[in-house]
Amino acid sequence: MGFFVYILYSRSLGHFYIGQTQSLDERISNHLEKVFPQAYTSLADDWELFHSIACSSRNQSVRIERHIKRMKSRQYRFESVLVNRV
Repeated sequence: MGFFVYILYSRSLGHFYIGQTQSLDERISNHLEKVFPQAYTSLADDWELFHSIACSSRNQSVRIERHIKRMKSRQYRFESVLVNRV
């Protein structure tokens, strides 16, 4: 089984959520079902998978997730892509 970095988007919040997991479908279900009620993603019901990146190891997925989270400019992240996609 591989590892993934995933990006969720909520239209109602206008925000992205970035995470990493070994089971992408299960993790997205956890977010949508609010399995963790204190988690940031519990603030909205409309999270959708925006993008995922398949990784060869947990180490790689953690490093990519950290890199994306450390980027300062939201525009650099995904805003320009979102405009073309919505």
